[in-house]
Amino acid sequence: MTSEILVTDMAYSKEYQRQYYLKNMERIRQYQSQYYLRNKERLRQYDQQYYSENKAKINQYQEQYRHHHPERKIRQRLMQKAKRKATYEQLLQIYGNKCACCGESNRLFLTLDHINGGGYAERKALKNYPFRCVGKATREPDRSKYQILCFNCNCGKNRNNGICPHKS
Repeated sequence: MTSEILVTDMAYSKEYQRQYYLKNMERIRQYQSQYYLRNKERLRQYDQQYYSENKAKINQYQEQYRHHHPERKIRQRLMQKAKRKATYEQLLQIYGNKCACCGESNRLFLTLDHINGGGYAERKALKNYPFRCVGKATREPDRSKYQILCFNCNCGKNRNNGICPHKS
């Protein structure tokens, strides 16, 4: 019975602390920043001393939890892939879901085309990340600058001086 009361009191205490923090968040943050400024040198010395005494323990912790956590990396990649797929689906919806030249509608063949060329220069300007062009074309739709072509029409246009072989 005593342990049940103790657990209930701890849960109440944590909830009370959380509510207090939410009500006084700005005041607490202001106090913390002022405290840091007043005690900056002492806190830095303490941090340096703690690090020098616990270097192996800290490095082990960082190795285990921060940067080399394989499940987190896999989860991040999957989330990025899902986000790219959603952005690409949105792009296709904006520009018509089919090739502007031959009418191909299989999504696996469709690509983004720069109507007047300049895709290379745009990729360079966007730090050579090809998918950033898709994001830009989705955020700022411009039918005079971008269109959807199937891969064959896009490559044919590139090799035939800007004219798709279907049209020549």
